[in-house]
Amino acid sequence: MKMVKPCWKPIVEGDGLSRVGDSCRRGGDPNGKFDGLLWYKDLGPHVNGEFSMAVVQANSLLEDQSQLESGPLSSLDSGPYGTFIGVYDGHGGPETSRFLNENLFPNLKKFASEHQEISATVIKKAFLATEEDFLYVVREQWLTKPQIASVGSCCLVGVICNGLLYVANVGDSRVVLGRAENAVRGVTAIQLSTEHNASIESVRDELRSLHPHDSQIVVLRHKVWRVKGLIQVSRSIGDAYLKKSEFNKEPLLAKFRLPEPFHKPILSPEPSICIHKLNPKDQFLIFASDGLWEHLSNQEAVDIVHSYPRNGIAKRLIKAALRVAAKKREMRYSDLKKIDRGVRRHFHDDITVVVVFLDPPLMNRSSSRSSTFSLRGGGGVPTPAKVSEGKSKLTASWTEEHLHHQKSHAVAHRINEEKHIQKSKLESRYGDNTTGDRKLLVNAVLPGIAKRLIKAALRVAAKKREMRYSDLKKIDRGVRRHFHDDITVVVVFLDPPLMNRSSSRSSTFSLRGGGGVPTPAKGIAKRLIKAALRVAAKKREMRYSDLKKIDRGVRRHFHDDITVVVVFLDPPLMNRSSSRSSTFSLRGGGGVPTPAKVSEGKSKLTASWTEEHLHHQKSHAVAHRINEEKHIQQSKLESRYGDNTTGDRKLLVNAVLPVFFDIIPTDSQTQNYPTAT
Repeated sequence: MKMVKPCWKPIVEGDGLSRVGDSCRRGGDPNGKFDGLLWYKDLGPHVNGEFSMAVVQANSLLEDQSQLESGPLSSLDSGPYGTFIGVYDGHGGPETSRFLNENLFPNLKKFASEHQEISATVIKKAFLATEEDFLYVVREQWLTKPQIASVGSCCLVGVICNGLLYVANVGDSRVVLGRAENAVRGVTAIQLSTEHNASIESVRDELRSLHPHDSQIVVLRHKVWRVKGLIQVSRSIGDAYLKKSEFNKEPLLAKFRLPEPFHKPILSPEPSICIHKLNPKDQFLIFASDGLWEHLSNQEAVDIVHSYPRNGIAKRLIKAALRVAAKKREMRYSDLKKIDRGVRRHFHDDITVVVVFLDPPLMNRSSSRSSTFSLRGGGGVPTPAKVSEGKSKLTASWTEEHLHHQKSHAVAHRINEEKHIQKSKLESRYGDNTTGDRKLLVNAVLPGIAKRLIKAALRVAAKKREMRYSDLKKIDRGVRRHFHDDITVVVVFLDPPLMNRSSSRSSTFSLRGGGGVPTPAKGIAKRLIKAALRVAAKKREMRYSDLKKIDRGVRRHFHDDITVVVVFLDPPLMNRSSSRSSTFSLRGGGGVPTPAKVSEGKSKLTASWTEEHLHHQKSHAVAHRINEEKHIQQSKLESRYGDNTTGDRKLLVNAVLPVFFDIIPTDSQTQNYPTAT
């Protein structure tokens, strides 16, 4: 089998080079390509036709994984052949989706070999076996990495074999069929998968019927229905903390722990399975994680695939979804693309799309090993997973996030030390009465309390948007306004020993917040001009940044020359006798301060002509020579044609065509022009 993995060299397990070479010619690099956070494979082959695949990352770590395996579906030479498509939308981390990418298809092949066929039973067994393998990993790593119990994944699988399409799903990913209808011009969208999301009323009813004694089995929180107030999906692979009570206790983070133990699994790994008999009217299938369906309807996605060429169609679907996401936030698509991963998650989710085209001539032919093909989507690095005797061992390295937690613990330790120091200082000053307001001051760690209050508010703002404070800090101003307002905090401490003493001049102090300088304000004239230019830009329905790019001359159509002089009057200086040291002279418009000499109460200003003034001199000289030449030409024409110098001849006179370029003075000529003093 020819294995192709993004960022990894191909692993050859059989022949099939001719078909893979064909995919290189049709879709470019067999490993796929990157465009920023977007990975895509424009076009490739499978047993029953062609496919296109694309993934865009939004999370700090890509949680979506996907694969397409085309060829033998069992380990037997005489076993079934077909195409396997998997889309795994992880949550809480990438571990479960990566595990599925490595282990689900091998489990399917194992059970297909045992049953010597592909069936709903084989697929269900593969799902449940993969679930058990992952729970084994959680149990192995529970003491060293307990947070793996809170990681899970949706799992959408399609298997095309012998003219049948098997669709199995847990979670809220979706597969949509595009079918050509005789009565309808175009292609009709038909959803084949069943979703398990608490936002669907039938799913909530199912949960309530399974847990009749739990009034909190589904909770509406922040206008979103969640299972136990924690998770939106009711079925998944992983999420051990909601399947076994042994993983819902310390050392798991408190936010994942339920107040009471449970005796039956809350979430289920059992897939909903649909079997669809393919017919010639079935044109293509769109497999995608819920990130796509948040922004595009089934019919919109089908219309896009039907209206454009196959090559790069998965990438086109993702870009269409991103444009809708940008429009919802009233921003441009080009600006959305500039936002880095992590922060991007607040604008859209990771999105995976696999478009599988169904070619009728290939649907029923006997498949051969030459058509074997395998591809992993997303360009990610597969988690090293080894399956042995029904058990899977997952070796995970600590990520940057775990290092961040280590740093956080160190910082917390330093803060506690500082609390004790501050408490000792307060007790020495006020005695043991450190309750009430003073206790709050101790807990706040007095130095930098205003900054600490703002940070506390920002953490709350981040929590409301279900993001980390560190990610909020990365968002630039302007975009930040969608997350919180400008915040100003002034904390004034009242020290009793100082309250009644007579103030002295030494205690005088003045400060402006926001990094500004006390009046007189620096750059206030420039600020006034910029304010005027912004108004001018707004009147023309354009951005200030675009107005600045317009060159002089053309700028006159948008605003006039603007000069601003702001003079601050300081009362202490108004009546004092001026001295020679305060003499100053300045010309506006980019000139250098004019050297001013004060003598006998009279000021003499000696100015040198700048390059711009010399340019004006040349222009006036040229205009004078042109007028002279006009009269000469007019005299020649009058002597030739008489006084009738109107119409076309007058135009010739005004143009002064023959000699215009000859009369423009050179630099050497202008040196003799008089200069002003």
